[in-house]
Amino acid sequence: MKISPYIKVNIILTLALASITFALQATVLPRLQNWLYLALAFFLVLNIVLGVVAHRAGLNDRQATTNSMLTTIIRLFSCLIFILIYLLVSDVKDIVSVIFFLFYYFLYMGFEIYYLVHKLRVQN
Repeated sequence: MKISPYIKVNIILTLALASITFALQATVLPRLQNWLYLALAFFLVLNIVLGVVAHRAGLNDRQATTNSMLTTIIRLFSCLIFILIYLLVSDVKDIVSVIFFLFYYFLYMGFEIYYLVHKLRVQN
């Protein structure tokens, strides 16, 4: 079974972020909540699914642009829903964990944009 480079790098990014989070949680920031690992799994699945949708082969320029914008909007709203559920359900409201979640959001968004630009550069 061949794994696309996009999925492989996405998994490596998630494992790196999980190990950084674990190291920070064990040493400097013991207040970090354990739901951040669930958030990393959420971002991994979301990025893979949206990446497959956005980077389908055989799309013309207009469809590719529409897919990219649509995946960005879906990512934004799904992350807002995730954090809203955390704030409504959790008894402990830890602002540091929420900041880490937003940091993850921006990292995964940057990864998606980098991969999209890299892919478009290769095609031209």
